[in-house]
Amino acid sequence: MLAGLLLLGLIFQLLTFPPRAITHEPALETLRSSLCDRLRCPERAHRAPGSVRVSSPSLHPAGAGSGRWLIFELYNHESRAQAWPLLDIALSDTVGRTHARERIHPRVYAPDGDTPPQMAAHRPWPVALRIRTEHPRLSGVHVRPR
Repeated sequence: MLAGLLLLGLIFQLLTFPPRAITHEPALETLRSSLCDRLRCPERAHRAPGSVRVSSPSLHPAGAGSGRWLIFELYNHESRAQAWPLLDIALSDTVGRTHARERIHPRVYAPDGDTPPQMAAHRPWPVALRIRTEHPRLSGVHVRPR
C-alpha cells in the first residue's frame, strides 16, 4: 500500500511539474551556437512541410508489365528555401480501399545534379516515381508532405 501511495505521489508530481525539455534550455542553445561558430556546423535547413503544395497526381502506364508512373509537382509556398519533405503516398482502388502505403525519402525523388540541396521558394519541382504494380482497379493516389 505504501508503494502504491508513493507511485501516486510520483505521478501527481510529474503531472503537476513536468520536466523541461532539453531544447528549451537557453544555456544549452548558447553553448551550441558558440561551438558551431568555432566548428562551422552546417545550418539547419528550414522545414515547413505544411507549405509544400502537391499538384494533382496522375498515374500513367510505364509499358507492358512494368508498372506505372506516378507524376506530380511539388511547390514551396514559403518565402525562403526549405528542406525537401518526406512524402507519404497512398494508392487506392475505385472502391476506396488502400492497396499500398509508403513513406518516400527525399533522396529517392529529389532531383540530382545542378539543383540545390533545398527546395527553392516559389518554384515548382516535377516528381516522377515508378510504381511496380499492375492492379487493374488502381485509380486513387494521395500524396502528403511530412
